[in-house]
Amino acid sequence: MNVSIFPLGYAWRALIRRPTLALLTGLVLALGIGGSTMLFAVVWRSQIEPLPFHEPERLVQIAMSHRERPQEWEDIYATDFRELVGREDLFEAVAGFGIETVALGGGERPERVTGARITPGLLPLLGVTPAVGRGFDSDDAIPGAPAVVLLSDALWRNRHAADPGIVGRTIRVNRSDATVVGVMPPGFAFPYDERVWLPLALPVEASAEAERRLIAVARLRPEVGLTQAAAAVETAFEVQRARAPELYRGYAAMLQPLSWLFVDWQSRLSQRALFALVFVLLLIAAANAAGLLLAAGIERGREFAVRAALGASPGRRAWTVLSEVAWIVAFATAAGVGLAQLGLIWLDQAIRSAEDPLPYYLRFDLPAPALGFALLTGALVWLVAGFAPARHAAFLPTADVLRAGMRAGGDRRESRIGAALSGVQLALSVVMVTAALLMSQSFGRMLSSDVGARTDHVLTARIAVADSVYDDEAVRRGLVNRLGDELRAAPGVVAATLGTGVPGFTGSEDEILVEDVPADTTAGRVRSAAVDFAYLDTYGIRLLAGRDFNASDAADSEPVAIVDSRFVERHFGGRDPLGRRIAVGTQSGTPRWLRIIGVIEPLHLAQVDDPRRPAVLAPLAQHPERYLSIAVRTRGAPDDFALRLSEIVRALDPELPLYWLRSLDDAIAYGRSLVTITTQMVAALGLLGLLLAAIGIYGLLSTRVARRLHEFGVRRALGAPSRRIAWSAFRSVAWPLVLGLSGGLALSIPFGRLLSDIEPELLGADAWTALGVPALMLLVGLAAVLRPLYVALRVDPMVALRHE
Repeated sequence: MNVSIFPLGYAWRALIRRPTLALLTGLVLALGIGGSTMLFAVVWRSQIEPLPFHEPERLVQIAMSHRERPQEWEDIYATDFRELVGREDLFEAVAGFGIETVALGGGERPERVTGARITPGLLPLLGVTPAVGRGFDSDDAIPGAPAVVLLSDALWRNRHAADPGIVGRTIRVNRSDATVVGVMPPGFAFPYDERVWLPLALPVEASAEAERRLIAVARLRPEVGLTQAAAAVETAFEVQRARAPELYRGYAAMLQPLSWLFVDWQSRLSQRALFALVFVLLLIAAANAAGLLLAAGIERGREFAVRAALGASPGRRAWTVLSEVAWIVAFATAAGVGLAQLGLIWLDQAIRSAEDPLPYYLRFDLPAPALGFALLTGALVWLVAGFAPARHAAFLPTADVLRAGMRAGGDRRESRIGAALSGVQLALSVVMVTAALLMSQSFGRMLSSDVGARTDHVLTARIAVADSVYDDEAVRRGLVNRLGDELRAAPGVVAATLGTGVPGFTGSEDEILVEDVPADTTAGRVRSAAVDFAYLDTYGIRLLAGRDFNASDAADSEPVAIVDSRFVERHFGGRDPLGRRIAVGTQSGTPRWLRIIGVIEPLHLAQVDDPRRPAVLAPLAQHPERYLSIAVRTRGAPDDFALRLSEIVRALDPELPLYWLRSLDDAIAYGRSLVTITTQMVAALGLLGLLLAAIGIYGLLSTRVARRLHEFGVRRALGAPSRRIAWSAFRSVAWPLVLGLSGGLALSIPFGRLLSDIEPELLGADAWTALGVPALMLLVGLAAVLRPLYVALRVDPMVALRHE
C-alpha cells in the first residue's frame, strides 16, 4: 500500500519511541493468538482434517450404540457383519478388523508387537496397497488356510534390514510358521500403531463362535447418505434382534464417520471446552490491547492535535494509528505462531508418551490451515484493537486540546471507553478463571481419586496366551497355576496374582442382569475381571462381607462372583446381596448366572478418566482368559523384581512374550497422562487470564496517573494529603474493577452451564468458587495498582509548580 495512505515508516518510528507499550501490547496479543492457533491446530488435525484414505468422506464405522447412552457403543457381531457384506445397495464395500497382541519368534526372546486381524477387503476399501508383494485375498481368510502375514515398513526395516526378498519367506508368528506376502507403504500402521497384520477368518456356521465381535467399516455408495444407511442397517438388525433379543437389548444400529473411531466423543468434547476457553482468552487479549492503545492515544492527544492543525486529515490520523497497531499485531502474530509451534511440540511429545496410542496418521504440528487461522485472527484483532484508538485520533477535539495545552487529550468520553474496555476484559478474565478452575477441579478429582487398591510395591506385567498351544483351556489353566505358584514362592515376594483387571488401569466393560428383576430396570454396565484367589491380598482390597475366592471355586463348580459396594448400592439399594445371582456379559450370548459370595470396597477397574462403574470379579478358574495381567507385591522396590519375573516366565515358556513390565504406580500414571496434560493446559489458561487482567488494570491506571502527574503535584503543593491523592488516582479504576468483577460473576454462571453441556463431567460452580474467583481477581487488581499509586504519591510538587 502507498506510504502516503498507509504510513508504516512513521508508525514504526512512533513505536520505537514507546517500546514499553509496543512490547506489552504485543505480548498480550501474542498470548491470545498463540493459544487460539495451537488449539485450532489440535482441532484441525484431530477433527477436521480428512483421513489419509481414498475419498474418506464416504468411510463409516458400523456399530451398536446404547439407546439411552448414545456415547456408549459396541462392535457388531460376525453374523451382522456377514449380512452387511451383501448390502450392495448401501455399501460399495464392507470390511472388519480386530486388534490383538502378536508374538514374533526367531530370536533369543519372543518380541511382542501390536497387530491387527483384518478381512481381505479392508485394504482395498481404504484405498491402500502394499508397497511390496500383495495383500490378503479371500483364500487367506478361510479357516484352516496356510498362515500368511503382512509387515509394516518399520518392522521390515528394523527387524529384517529392508530385505527385498522378504516376500515368500517364512517367519514365526504366534509360535507358528507364517509366510510373508507383503510389506505395507511407509508410515502405514492402521488403525493405531500396528506393525503386523493377519487375515481375519470368520466362522461360517452360526454358532457361539460366530457371535464374536469385530470392528466394522464400510464405504458408502455415492448416492447413499449416512442417515439413510443407518436406518437400513437398523432394519436389518431388527431381524437379528428377533432371533436373539438378549444380544441386542437396549442397543440400536449406529453409523458414524470413520474418524470418530480414532478420536472419540470424550476427546472431542474436551477439545471443544478448551477451545471455548482459548476463545475467551483471545477476547481478553483484544480488549486488553484496545484499552492499552486507547490510553496511549489519549496521552498523545496534543501530538494528534498539532498534526491536525498542520493539515493532517482525520483519515490520515486514523491510518497512522492503525499502522502502529498493524506493526504490533504483525509481530504478535509471528510470536503467537512461534508459541503455538512450541506448545504443539510439547503436546505431541506428551501425548505420545501416554498409554493410549494415537492413530498413526495423527500428529500435532502446525498445518497450513492453522497458519491461515493465525493470519485471519491477527487481522480481526487488528480491527478490534485498533478501532477505538483510531477513532479517538480521527475525531479528537483539536481546538479544545490545543487551547487547554494538555499533553493528553483528556476527553472524558474516550476515558469512559477505556474504562469500559478494562471492565470488559476484567469480566472476561473472571469468566475464564472460573471456567478454568471448574475444569481443573474436575480433572484434579480424577487424578486424586482412589482406585480402591494399594498401589505401592506392586510390579505389573502382561502375558498373552492367545496362540494355538493354549487353545485347550486345561493347558491354559495349568500355565496360570504354575506361574502363580512360582511367583508366590520367589524370595522377596509378599503376594502375587493373575487376572484380567488391574485397579486404576484396565478391566472389561460389560452389561449385567440381576435375577428376578426385569431387565429394563436393572440393565447397566459394570467393570469386570476374572482373577485368581490371591487378587484381593495382592492389591490390598478389603473384603466387607462374605468370602474370598478359594480352591473350591473350580471350573466344574457353581459360578460365583464378588461385587463391590458401589454395585450393591446401585442394584440392591444397600440390601444384603449375598446369595443373589447376576449375569455379566449378557451381550456375549446366553447369560451365565453367577452367585454373589462376597462384597469388597469400591474398586475402579479402568483408567482415571473413564466413568466410575460398579466392579464385578469372577474366578479365573471358571473364566480362563487369554490375555492376563500379572501383579507381584514385593518387599523391596518393585522394579528390582522385574528381571526375576522375566526369568520365571521364560523358564515356564521360552516363547511367551512378557510386556508392559512396570510398577503399578507407573501404570496408573501412564493412564493419567492425558488427564494430566489437559489439567496443565487448563491451569496455564487460567494463569494467563490472571496475567492479562493484571496487565489491563495496570495499563489503565498507569496511563491515567501519567496524565495527571502535573495535577497531583499541584495538589500536593497546596497541601492535599496522600490518602486523598491515592483515592483520586484509584477511583479511576475502581468502577471498572467493581463492574468487571460483577459482570464476570454474572457471565460465569451461563458460561459454566455451556461448558457443562460440552463437558458432562464438569463440576458445577459452588459458593467457594463463585466467591473465591472474584476475590482472587480483586487481589490481582489491587496488586496491579500498587506501582501507579506509588508513582502518584512520589510526584515532586516543585517540579509541577515550575511547569505551571
